Amino acid sequence: MKYLVKSILLLSLCLGFTSCMEYDKEDDEIIVQQEENKFTYEGEVYFLPTNFTSAEIVKISDSLDYVKAIIAFAGSTIKNDTVVDSTSTNKVVAVTSSFYFSKSRGLTGNYTAINSTDPIAINKFLLDETFYISNPPENFAGTESGDFSFQDHGEDVYTFKFNFTFDDGKKASGSIKQKFLVN
Repeated sequence: MKYLVKSILLLSLCLGFTSCMEYDKEDDEIIVQQEENKFTYEGEVYFLPTNFTSAEIVKISDSLDYVKAIIAFAGSTIKNDTVVDSTSTNKVVAVTSSFYFSKSRGLTGNYTAINSTDPIAINKFLLDETFYISNPPENFAGTESGDFSFQDHGEDVYTFKFNFTFDDGKKASGSIKQKFLVN
């Protein structure tokens, strides 16, 4: 009997405590913004701008089954930088990739490489339309190999993980957890 009373008391205390707790959607957004969005290029860490709260994925074309889109992002070697552009005195790297995703399944999934001459396939990215630009020194190269993935966290928040080896032998990899908007 004592055990039953203690259990009921503990259960009502827990229920009372959790019912007083409040869920706020903004809490999730703050957590996403506090994630340290960065990537590595040639062994050096590049940070996305601190004001980078959502990434745009631009639709190039779509059909009944799939969408062809581009993702692009840039980072600098200075943490907490608010602007990343070609006038910065710090090192800057931009990465962009064209890819196909399923209209019905959305962005979520693992993506592997194809060439633009290959037949269109869902969850594939185009080697010859994936490249980086760096400054300084000014470099530009296409992609030799790689892969990437999108993991869905709900509310348009995804983790974008990538690993690319470029034609010039340089490498970039990272994990970016952010709100991604498809426009």
